[in-house]
Amino acid sequence: MKILVANLSGNMGKTTLVKHLLAPRMPDARIVCLESTNAGSDEITAAIRLNADDEFGSLVDILAIEDELIVDLGSSEAKEMIRKLKEYESAIQEFDYVLVPVVPDPKAIEDTISTVMTLHALNVPPERIRILFNRVPVHMADKIRIIFSQLIDAVEDKATIDTSLVLFQYEIYNALKGTATNITDVFADQTDWKSAARDSSLSESTRIAALQNNRNQKAAPTALRNLDAVFDALLSV
Repeated sequence: MKILVANLSGNMGKTTLVKHLLAPRMPDARIVCLESTNAGSDEITAAIRLNADDEFGSLVDILAIEDELIVDLGSSEAKEMIRKLKEYESAIQEFDYVLVPVVPDPKAIEDTISTVMTLHALNVPPERIRILFNRVPVHMADKIRIIFSQLIDAVEDKATIDTSLVLFQYEIYNALKGTATNITDVFADQTDWKSAARDSSLSESTRIAALQNNRNQKAAPTALRNLDAVFDALLSV
């Protein structure tokens, strides 16, 4: 399976989706980050980093060779990527899905509409374009069609809309930001961080870090269930 994560706008959580949603569930996938400015892509330590201007040919080669691939298209490279895709017009057809994340923000919604229209112009079939509703407050889980009504009305015939593709806004994502640790790692961690935090022989900084790790352990199961459900829904739509 080959997945492109794309949006013409930044701050949609594309790298977060690769790190927490896709990479742990596609362990054999090669990961490529197309980004010239997003330091957040450093969170994905195994990724190949390319720029769309003079290294797009390398991406075409990777598409030809790899059976499992995740491509994180950063906003700084998006326009150049679109230009290159017009030149290599069949390259985007190599992807099984184009995952387009959107957050509940008016400008983000407008930019996502533009993203879907661009993909449509590149002849990407609607069934391959999957909208993922990201950073949705949990208490608004039943209001997806209201929050994103402008987007849904504009692109429902050009993309696949499934309101179960929702990642909720949990604090653990911010807690793990800037690290290579993902939620699956936290869930698998059997360290007794609570005992470490109570150990007076340890330094204060170590105990504070243990408290944060303990907090992450407590939050991980809920976030992991959400991630598992979204990945299952992505493949079953």
